Amino acid sequence: MTDRSRFWPAQFMNVVIPGSGWLISPLQRKMTGLQILAAWVLLAGLFLLLNPFLLLILPILIFSALSEFSQEWDGQFGKRQKKTPNNLVNNLMYVLGFAVVFYGFFYLLAIVLRYVPEPIGSRADLFVEGARVTLTLTIVAGAIGLAIGVLLGLMRLSRLWIARAPASFVVWIIRGTPLLVQLLFVYNALPQILKAVGLDFQLNEFYSAVLALAVNVGAYNAEVIRAGVQAVPRGQNEAARSLGLGSLTTMSFVVMPQALRIVLPPLVNNLIALLKDSSLAFVIALPEVTTIASRISSETFLPIPTLTTLAVVYLALTTVLTFFTNILETRLRLSSR
Repeated sequence: MTDRSRFWPAQFMNVVIPGSGWLISPLQRKMTGLQILAAWVLLAGLFLLLNPFLLLILPILIFSALSEFSQEWDGQFGKRQKKTPNNLVNNLMYVLGFAVVFYGFFYLLAIVLRYVPEPIGSRADLFVEGARVTLTLTIVAGAIGLAIGVLLGLMRLSRLWIARAPASFVVWIIRGTPLLVQLLFVYNALPQILKAVGLDFQLNEFYSAVLALAVNVGAYNAEVIRAGVQAVPRGQNEAARSLGLGSLTTMSFVVMPQALRIVLPPLVNNLIALLKDSSLAFVIALPEVTTIASRISSETFLPIPTLTTLAVVYLALTTVLTFFTNILETRLRLSSR
């Protein structure tokens, strides 16, 4: 039976890039999961040279690689899963399709907003540019927050108090203070603290927002990751150890792939919440979509159409992002069977 969730990106991109499957699929048969991940990272680097906005593909690269790692691990126990010849091509096409769809989304959004009555129509490009900043901020902070969450989550599970105590302290501080205060602290107070210790370093609005949002979502991701690792049956760990695998190998290739499949839904929820929480960046004058809407409302004294448009833009962003994350969940579910 054809796996439609894996096949449609290949159909789409074979129209855009004819022959792409013929060029790439022979390589996949000879590549391990780690080599495939390295190829994806290289592809992401090439994309970033063209446009930094394509940072949005990084979380998809991370999650898609887990299916490759788990398939190799299952194969070592004689439980090799059926691996389609075009698996690599389909994953690459999914990533490219994700980027292309969001480019198309912003193009369509600009067209639609231009037909909206004033004060929106003449300022459609401002809304679109603000939406781009919002999505870029969300994806970059979400990718960094995922890495922070994995690190803090594993530190919280450590038997060494010297690793467990700092992670618990950071999670306690971040979860116990408002995100708005954290944004203001990073933007206003952190440069002064760095200057006091001899580091003359100033963060602009975007990087201040990225740092504050990444650390915030990372603290929540840490608890999710910790719960996911603890949900993996202990027998998996014991079986890996009995085969002579070390602690790092066991955690990387046995426990974490299973744990991340378990915690994918709450991680997705955190990403969607992060998209909406990014609106707080307006307090540091970052030109994201909420800041743009606030300025337009102040200039025109027409808050109803402006705020309604703002709500529709956020709803559209979360809907498209949820659509792709649902596909990602389906792909990881299928790869675990």
